[in-house]
Amino acid sequence: MTRVRVAKVVVLVLIAFTACRRSEHLLENKGTPVILITIDTLRSDHLPAYGYTKIETPAIDQFRANSILYESAYSHCPLTLVSHASMFTGMLPAEHGIRDNIGYTLNPKTKTIAELLKAKGYATGGAVSAIVLRSETGISRGFDFWSDDIDLDPNFLSLGRAQRSGDETREIAQKWIGEHKSQPFFFFFHIYEPHTPYEPTYDADIVTADAIMGRFFNFLRQEGIYDKAAIILLSDHGEGLGDHGEDEHGILLYREALQVPLMIKLPKEREHGTSVKTPVELIDVFPTILKDSRPRLSGQRGAAVLHGQSLLAADRNSDRQIYSETYYPRFHFGWSDLHSMIASTNHYIHAPKPELYDLQNDPMERKNVLQESRRTYVAMRDAIGPFIKGAEAPKAINPEQAQQLAALGYIGSTVSTSSNAVLPDPKDNIGLSHTIG
Repeated sequence: MTRVRVAKVVVLVLIAFTACRRSEHLLENKGTPVILITIDTLRSDHLPAYGYTKIETPAIDQFRANSILYESAYSHCPLTLVSHASMFTGMLPAEHGIRDNIGYTLNPKTKTIAELLKAKGYATGGAVSAIVLRSETGISRGFDFWSDDIDLDPNFLSLGRAQRSGDETREIAQKWIGEHKSQPFFFFFHIYEPHTPYEPTYDADIVTADAIMGRFFNFLRQEGIYDKAAIILLSDHGEGLGDHGEDEHGILLYREALQVPLMIKLPKEREHGTSVKTPVELIDVFPTILKDSRPRLSGQRGAAVLHGQSLLAADRNSDRQIYSETYYPRFHFGWSDLHSMIASTNHYIHAPKPELYDLQNDPMERKNVLQESRRTYVAMRDAIGPFIKGAEAPKAINPEQAQQLAALGYIGSTVSTSSNAVLPDPKDNIGLSHTIG
């Protein structure tokens, strides 16, 4: 074969490789409709798509068949507002500024995915089912349309339980999408089933959520949107269900509170039915939609800054350190805050009484292997140190704001956030708690 013919073959191979290469960002194809759906408080291990057998979820099962499924996706905080802020900004809580469902607003210097998409000519809309995602928090920044008109039910003792039916939110979402389907658009659709109060059980609420998804997906098909859209379906955090003594979420950082379902349906159902084993995190949502070229915000000196990576390149980035935190026990009970890191198959929880779990051999986290795995413990303790330094001691909400929130029915507090005090370990007091989230 002559050199010229060899060169032609090489060029053809390179062209074919480029054509087949997976785009790392959903918006590399300009004009692609993007829909982000969160089903609040949904544990991945309570979905048939992840092996659960006690219920049927035909709509989500069909969506999974059309999608890429991520087997190990983790939240950065088991609280609704904090977690969504990380999704929308691609940043950890210390950087985007929201540390609890109350008393915090989005860092004004932070650019959200909606702001950047709007600047690219996208129509941006959102409809939510929980009052904790109200516009006043800054979470709606960049959205042309944001529906959060939710009445407070006097029977609910906490703001965290104030919600509207996911079907009502679905109808609002469908109306907006129908009006904007002829142009590039980004829509965020949030439902609160299966968050408490369960009707009548957690699993029953998941079945309800599946029915809502089925109606929504059918609408997208009828409107000719489903096939051409990129759709991300996930949850913001899980639910304790008593696995480690916590019935709901917000206080502890075990797997059941952090691991969430995550699926991506690409346009024309490319790569449908495939799975990714590599652990991923919710800050990866931002760079999956749009290449993240923003300068990082400066935090405390020595603080670690974690960059999200595109979920569409997750299988090429196996060496991940996934950081999570909760200040909920400190703010609301005067107990210690908690921090955790997942690396490979290890999960380290930094607490007054630290814990280390082998997720491969003990996925339910029943045996603390810290003593027999001292080398791993020391390595992970040192690795999480800069993240904790960057996250520590956010300011408590002021008493006036606490009174305003109490008038709304939210049980909050102004517990000191000083990091000097020796505070109780939340797991030792979990039986005394009533989680709000």
